[in-house]
Amino acid sequence: MLHQWGVFGFSNTELIMKTYIEFGAPEPDMSYVKFAKKSGYKTIVIDFQEYDFMDEEYYKLLVDETYLNYWSDPLDIPLADSWVCFSSLEHTPYSDVHKEVEAIVSKVSGPGEIGIDLTDHSGGFTHVEFPENFQGYPSTGLYLNGINYRQWIDIISEYFTFDRIDEMACIEGKWSPVEKKNEDGTLTSGKRNISKDQVGHINFKNCEVKE
Repeated sequence: MLHQWGVFGFSNTELIMKTYIEFGAPEPDMSYVKFAKKSGYKTIVIDFQEYDFMDEEYYKLLVDETYLNYWSDPLDIPLADSWVCFSSLEHTPYSDVHKEVEAIVSKVSGPGEIGIDLTDHSGGFTHVEFPENFQGYPSTGLYLNGINYRQWIDIISEYFTFDRIDEMACIEGKWSPVEKKNEDGTLTSGKRNISKDQVGHINFKNCEVKE
């Protein structure tokens, strides 16, 4: 019998170890990779940048293999039976986005999730008004490609099917889930009507590679 938990599926009688991949550095609580490890998956992280926390003992216990590479680099690894890509694609150079999404497609065989932070990573949207300040050093030191909500839907839809998009609004630096889509095109979050331009985070759930 196949059991499901989020993007994970495993069988009590499965003899071959399944593989879980995080495209980009794990979230701070490492909840997804932690669950994958406890569920018996081989755990892999792929990120071009090395972080100090990768030397921590808890990281080494949870992650079997770390590759300091771009996702599009050729790697001798199993296809991912489950996977996530959180808060990474918005940092991908604009000209490389399709190449790196295609790289994810080439390295997975099962369902996954894609999460994208649409804010300036400080609770606002100043990168929309001043994109030149978010092109990396020497300004803020932070690169954001500036791709918006509707553009991300077009990009992800080109390569994946998905069940739904979970949305979080960022209003005055505070996060709240989007509870309702209204007939006039606005959204309701925390009893306030907002535009799609105020959606701060989107999560494409149960992504499957298109046939």
